[in-house]
Amino acid sequence: ALSSSWLSVPYRFNRAIVHDGDFPHLSTEIEALPSGLKRVILGFNLFTHDVGPAAQRAPEHSEKFNATVKLMQTMAGVRGADKKKEKMTIEDVRKNKGLAKLLVLLARAKKEEERKQALVDAEEKGG
Repeated sequence: ALSSSWLSVPYRFNRAIVHDGDFPHLSTEIEALPSGLKRVILGFNLFTHDVGPAAQRAPEHSEKFNATVKLMQTMAGVRGADKKKEKMTIEDVRKNKGLAKLLVLLARAKKEEERKQALVDAEEKGG
């Protein structure tokens, strides 16, 4: 159940809901649906010129976007109750095995990307 601080908009046929996407929002679980029918939710995201390029690199709900959200949530979890803490320390990372593992994987992927680019650069110089 949603807390009382959430606004709930009940189902109505052909209803459209418009809201500021910066606010938390969700689609609740379906309680009942006639057999053979599926729920369809369409989202239209509109961005200003200053947000557009970032949204283009990681469109809402894309794999890249979801990975970024998960990383930000993990980093917020590392901060814990200290919301004013601005920097993450190596001790924070050591305490969070999932984050440490993720950072190792990212570092390996970056090294591999750099190695491949170095091979391409070397071929271009030699060829």
